[in-house]
Amino acid sequence: MFKILITILLLMVSLLSRGQVVLINEVASVNRSSYIDDYGEFEDWIELYNPGREEVDLAGWFISDDEKDLTKWQIPSGYKHLTKLYPYSYIILWADHDTLQGPLHVNFELSKKGEEVVLSKMIGDQIVIIDRMIFPALKDHHSYGRCPDGGSDLQIMKHPTPGTVNICHIYKKKKDFPCPEPPYDLPSVTKPGMAKITSSRLVVNELVARNAHGLKDEAGEDNDWVEIYNPGTLDINIAGWYVSDTLDQSKFHRIPASDVNKTRIPAGGYLILWADGQPSQGVTHLPFKLNNGGEEFYLAEMQGNSLVIIDQVIFPKLQKDTPYGRYPNGTGGWRRLTDPTPGAANQPPRTVSNFVINELMGVKGSGVTDEFGEEEDWIEFYNPGTLPVDLGGVYLTDSLDDPVQFRIQIHAPDSTTIPPGGYLLFFADNDVKQGIRHLGFKLAKRGERVASYQPDGETLIQIVRFPFMTPDASFGSYPDGSGTRIYMDPTPGSANNYHFTPVDGIIINEFMADNLSSYPDNAGEFEDWIELYNSNSFPVNVGGLYITDSLANPLKFRIQNSSPDSTTIPAGGFLTFWADNDPQQGVRHLDIKLAGTGEEIGLTQFRTTSVTLDAVQFGPQTENVSMGRYPDGSASWMFFAVPTPNAPNGSSGSELLKTSSAGIEIFPNPFTARFDIKLHLKHSSGVQLSLYQMNGKIMYSKDFGLQYPGDHLYRISLPENNKGTAKVLVCRISGSDFVFRQKLYQIN
Repeated sequence: MFKILITILLLMVSLLSRGQVVLINEVASVNRSSYIDDYGEFEDWIELYNPGREEVDLAGWFISDDEKDLTKWQIPSGYKHLTKLYPYSYIILWADHDTLQGPLHVNFELSKKGEEVVLSKMIGDQIVIIDRMIFPALKDHHSYGRCPDGGSDLQIMKHPTPGTVNICHIYKKKKDFPCPEPPYDLPSVTKPGMAKITSSRLVVNELVARNAHGLKDEAGEDNDWVEIYNPGTLDINIAGWYVSDTLDQSKFHRIPASDVNKTRIPAGGYLILWADGQPSQGVTHLPFKLNNGGEEFYLAEMQGNSLVIIDQVIFPKLQKDTPYGRYPNGTGGWRRLTDPTPGAANQPPRTVSNFVINELMGVKGSGVTDEFGEEEDWIEFYNPGTLPVDLGGVYLTDSLDDPVQFRIQIHAPDSTTIPPGGYLLFFADNDVKQGIRHLGFKLAKRGERVASYQPDGETLIQIVRFPFMTPDASFGSYPDGSGTRIYMDPTPGSANNYHFTPVDGIIINEFMADNLSSYPDNAGEFEDWIELYNSNSFPVNVGGLYITDSLANPLKFRIQNSSPDSTTIPAGGFLTFWADNDPQQGVRHLDIKLAGTGEEIGLTQFRTTSVTLDAVQFGPQTENVSMGRYPDGSASWMFFAVPTPNAPNGSSGSELLKTSSAGIEIFPNPFTARFDIKLHLKHSSGVQLSLYQMNGKIMYSKDFGLQYPGDHLYRISLPENNKGTAKVLVCRISGSDFVFRQKLYQIN
């Protein structure tokens, strides 16, 4: 171990001398509301920091949450503008298990319970660990990182600072047990005839915080309960002991000694205490109820003049009829169980297998109704096996931050069992009172993720991400149970079905990725757009085809097939679609948005597999300038100063432009008072610089005049009155045939 440590230290010194050290500087494993990624989603993140004086390209490096699998995710090459880490700067990696969203999105998520993150790279023919961080369990709005940046001290931070300097502070822990002495005299237990306490070792063993269909008390009521277990060889009577759901000593409840026959726990036996808020019903009924949103329970006894906590549990959110108990019985850790076992040994949670989420609809209008005649969102499960599968105890959620959002009830297997080779439908209507197969959430029409978890509430079974939904199609596996998911005709409760007519001759003909004021949509908004051209001698309905801005995800967005009048292209004609991330505005509005810095467009049809009909990759774009084929449908692409959506390219006196001729880098980012611009020109051009605040107000501008081909380096120093305040700025650099924008972060 010592030799390994020396080797790593020598390697770090060698790498530092070459400017290759990169540190894991900060992580957040529970990001629910504090920081969004480039898709507007709250995801786990990892911040990398370059403490050296040289820039480092992270392309080809590895990031992992498992030291036994260092190559779990390799940062892709070909995105130098995203993977280059400048001196004293940061890069954020999104741990969201969604690599289709870009090269900085990795193929794993961070555990909110704490784990490790490892950064490594190839040196010669070996993979070498560059840095690693082991972080503890974290809460939302908390991160874990180095204090200060790049330092060796690690702290939990109450103010996450992704992409900027860490804010360090002292994090105080809650006071530990045992409970301090009460400031009052508690009555001693001296009632005649009460069994003498011979041992103080009892265990809080199991509880149910929302009992609806389980154990009933003496009055026939479904009340919350707590089970106390005596693992010893002697009987124990807990008359005179204390219980509470808070550490506030004034609220500890003393179990009465008025009926000692009901408070005795035999050796190896159990006692049920009813947390029903009705102590008048008997000595085993407590004056408080349990909160199924999660709280605490304490068992205590008097030892001398001190109240001492004998055992306690802090339990999490629990759904209806969900037992939370120790496993193995009496000695193991606490976990969600499947079947309550009051007065008996706890059993491990069941494992449910051989079923899949097979089809779903997140929008009404398909004609599918529940037993009340209401059209609702729905999820279909499929059993591909030869034995029935009871889903009782399985958790369903549309929020991965809340795996136990909804639990399928366990007391009605007739309603929760899928027959062999069969299907079972649940309605996502957020109306659980309507029946066992009505879920406690709705599906988002815009698209989201749905997941199933085992009855332990922790083990993931399946995640299905579905896109924007329309009333003309469901989203599901084809064929049944497979990993290929597409839009199809809704078939709830039966085999999935897909029909198509092959489409050919439809071409991506023109697009605009930076529509500032050129061509408004039907809502009067200036949005990105894509024009399709029908090279056939007959009209073609493109409804049911897919358009994407990521060729790695060809089925990203499906054009609705419910309005052929709006999606049919005449022979030799054109049809424009709006890439505005707002499909609710109409059938020709897409749930993608084009990047002015350059990306991809693909047109696909799913047949027995996805078939690419046309695709284009493009570089940086200019405001109000389109890019298209010239002539229409040809392989030659040109820029058009006068765009021609829904018309032949090159008409209306369109001006054809040369391709962009500038390469630009800005560093460092974040910066303090100044930053540098590295500009490479292929042709002579005037160059202008503008810095904007996020409210659109210009704060700095400079005209560099005519610049000749070659490399140029400009150092920008801001005026004194603009220094010293942390802010986000937009830098715009333009020339005769290029426009470049980038966010800059100014820090103290």
